[in-house]
Amino acid sequence: MDQRLGKKSRSRAEILVPDAVCIYCGGPANRVEHMPPRSMFKGKDRLSAMEYPSCEACNNGTSGADSVAAFIARIEPDGAGGSWKAVENFSQVIALNEFAPGVLDELLDDRKAFDADLPTSGGILTKRRVTHASGPLVRGYLNAFAAKFAMALYFEHTGQVLPADGAFLTTWYTNAGITQQMVHETLRIMPGRGTLTQGRNNSGNQFAYRYNTDLKTIVAALASFHTGLYISVIATSEPDAFCLATQKGETVNYGRLGELLSIMPRSARSRLVTLPNLAGRRRHQAPRGCQAAGLINPSRSRRIREIYDGE
Repeated sequence: MDQRLGKKSRSRAEILVPDAVCIYCGGPANRVEHMPPRSMFKGKDRLSAMEYPSCEACNNGTSGADSVAAFIARIEPDGAGGSWKAVENFSQVIALNEFAPGVLDELLDDRKAFDADLPTSGGILTKRRVTHASGPLVRGYLNAFAAKFAMALYFEHTGQVLPADGAFLTTWYTNAGITQQMVHETLRIMPGRGTLTQGRNNSGNQFAYRYNTDLKTIVAALASFHTGLYISVIATSEPDAFCLATQKGETVNYGRLGELLSIMPRSARSRLVTLPNLAGRRRHQAPRGCQAAGLINPSRSRRIREIYDGE
């Protein structure tokens, strides 16, 4: 079984060899892509491995997708307003507005938020604050992030860039959009385990995935990013053999090498994000520089706090 729990890190020179090509478009590579990105990890403290050749356009042009994915992944239904994830999300507001303008307004739209009785991990119904992650910006950025992950995993497990006639199929789930039954059914056919590992340390509580692959033509995986974002991917050099193009549905994102930057939001069924219900917990202000820079206003700052305070 191909296990990727401790793959040796490579130097920049080893990644960007003279004939290296971008894993996303097939063009000449001149940047090192980290998948998942540093922004996904606590304090940007990312362990080595899962680093790939990319071009400047694909690397820099998808910063918004990385920022949105990291923000969504940190939203926990049972998290505390003072948790490190909540605090880091507040600190990332400026970057999120710079790289993905409009996403916060879309995600924090009061018209989409409502209270609902949802079960905890122990099966007890509790009142939660829920919002629809159904806006075109959120969907588009997360589709792009999922596409990046699919092509990165193909390279990780086959050693090759997804060919031009290959394809990927992805879907993503927020913290209220995936069921334990779905997880268990998927894990039964994905015996491989992957994460970032360095010495005795690993990133399993922040990023991990289960997968299956033949090491040559196909890789399928289900990944968890913290407890707020889950991504299911299939990437193969033989999409016709696996009938990828026939997989239709509102949640399906089908694409090929070179299409990353052109991925746009598409119509999809509403995705639910369970927001923390933390009435009575200490509130956290957004970073001081945000309001001064004009990147968030007082009403938006209050709305962000409401997510983590359960108001």
